[in-house]
Amino acid sequence: MTRKIILLTVFFYIILLIGCSNNITGYIVGIEGNDIYLSEGMTQEEYNKSQDKTVQQLIDDNVSLIDLRYDGDQEFKPGDYVIVKLDGDIMASYPEQAIAKDITIIQE
Repeated sequence: MTRKIILLTVFFYIILLIGCSNNITGYIVGIEGNDIYLSEGMTQEEYNKSQDKTVQQLIDDNVSLIDLRYDGDQEFKPGDYVIVKLDGDIMASYPEQAIAKDITIIQE
């Protein structure tokens, strides 16, 4: 009986940890100072079509963006496909805002 309770508890915590992931992936579409604008749902083809647009033009076109505040020392450029570890939640605004704890390029 105790073994079943322990297994169920471990299973519950694993599911909880998987569901609370603070990682997002997407294309960097713009950089302004320490703000990195990321489009989470954009495909490579969509990025190629919109790569000449400014961040404001993308916002005007209702492209879903996340304004990431990042104070790290790594250099990024528009077009980098990255995975972002967030420090906290994504704030509901337009564009959405979040603080990035770590950003890693996964495709150049």
